[in-house]
Amino acid sequence: MQAPSAGRGGISAEDARALTERIVGLSQATATRVTINARSRPFIRSADNRITTAGESSDVSVTIMSAFGQPHEVVDQAECADSSHRRD
Repeated sequence: MQAPSAGRGGISAEDARALTERIVGLSQATATRVTINARSRPFIRSADNRITTAGESSDVSVTIMSAFGQPHEVVDQAECADSSHRRD
């Protein structure tokens, strides 16, 4: 998978779908829930009544809930690289 697409929220719907399918495919749990939250925050800084800096920051977080029978485990992870989803 490629890095998240540059755009509002930091990840496209297509990239989010691909990431979800990859995570579910790697899971060995009886049930897996993947939640992807993406947000974008524009900002403007000013001095002397003039705009000095303007930009936007974006953040993407992935929450994975896996169920193996009755007990549940929740993992919060900010890293979306392929290598971060595997356990050795």
